[in-house]
Amino acid sequence: GINAEYGTAENETSQPGIPRWVWFLVAVLHAASHHLDGMDGKQARRTGSGSPLGELMDHGIDSNCMWMLPIQLMSLFGSDPSKGGITMAFAPVLMLALTFNFWVNHWEKYNTGVLYLPGCLI
Repeated sequence: GINAEYGTAENETSQPGIPRWVWFLVAVLHAASHHLDGMDGKQARRTGSGSPLGELMDHGIDSNCMWMLPIQLMSLFGSDPSKGGITMAFAPVLMLALTFNFWVNHWEKYNTGVLYLPGCLI
C-alpha cells in the first residue's frame, strides 16, 4: 500500500520516510481549507454579496475534491483487503457512492431550498 512504501520512518525497503514536517504542514493546510470553505459563504451572506452562482461554484469546487477521499482512505488503511484495506477495484465504487450522495443532497436542496447534511455537527 501507499503507507508501506512511504511511511514516516524508514521501512523494510530502506526508503527514506516522508519527513514529519510535511505531515504537519498537510494537516494545517487541510484544517485551513475547511475553515476557509465554511467562512466564505458566511461572509457572502453577511455582506449581502452571496448569489446562487457563488453557491454553485462553492459546491462545485467541493465536489471536485471528492476524488481525493478514496486515495486518502487507501493511504490510511492500505490496499491489502486481508488487513482491512481498500483495493483499487473498490476505489471507483467508493467514488461513485460519494458522488451519488453529494448530488442527491444538492438535488434535494435545489427542490426544497434546504441543504440537509445529517453527518454535519454544525
